[in-house]
Amino acid sequence: AHRGGGNSLKPSHNHGLRLFLRRLAAFTLAEVLITLGIIGVVAAMTMPSLITNYQKKQTVTQLKKAYTELSQVIKSAEQENGMIETWDVSSMLKGQEGADRFANEFLIPYIKVIKKCFPSTSECWADDVYNLNGVKYSYLGNRAEFNSFVTVSGYSVYYWLNGDGTGGWLWVDLNGPRKPNIIGKDVFALTMRWVPDSNQNGPVTCERRLGVSMIGATCKSETSPRDGLISGNFTNGVSDYKCKKGVGGSIAGVYCGALIMSDGWEIKSDYPW
Repeated sequence: AHRGGGNSLKPSHNHGLRLFLRRLAAFTLAEVLITLGIIGVVAAMTMPSLITNYQKKQTVTQLKKAYTELSQVIKSAEQENGMIETWDVSSMLKGQEGADRFANEFLIPYIKVIKKCFPSTSECWADDVYNLNGVKYSYLGNRAEFNSFVTVSGYSVYYWLNGDGTGGWLWVDLNGPRKPNIIGKDVFALTMRWVPDSNQNGPVTCERRLGVSMIGATCKSETSPRDGLISGNFTNGVSDYKCKKGVGGSIAGVYCGALIMSDGWEIKSDYPW
């Protein structure tokens, strides 16, 4: 029996196609423009949400990478220099030379960088960094004796050592010195700790985790409550560090990294984006 070509349309299909084309041609220009306008309005309404969701996912991915890599830096440094609690950093706590020595001995050899700024400059870290309320926090601008570097992964690190010799702060800017440079949006606070004792001039009275931690998740024996990270009000908490916009909080946003981590590496709907 003869079979027709595989690509030929049956008569009924041809008839249906002709009807569709006639109906398509019957649309007036006005109807076409109205349809396109509706499509444009829907796109305008949905695109910002899609863009924001994408930015949030990128933020979480990059923050988790930075946290993981910096934690690994300390672990790698321990393999060559002994456990972190045995590190002798007494001569590195003050002055540019000490800051340089700390980075060159305990940080830079264990992470891939594309640029070092010793002392920190705008090539590695933004001159102006803002809190969640949009207020410039001058202490995070480039300062003498504070160093910064840009990693191969794309984030910048800005650090200083505590004067009491217990550890230091590691600030990360997920997209390098580029904007928006806002704490809790692309700038996040971590700490490195080599002394577990709580004897210091601050509100923290717990035994601290050694190595790298998110600020707000540094106590060994307790987990910071979620609402406490948002309000800044919890045992060992600092109200200025709250992950919340609004009145007060000169460094609002410091606890945002801990909030994201405690939420299972996710930015929830109530996050102050």
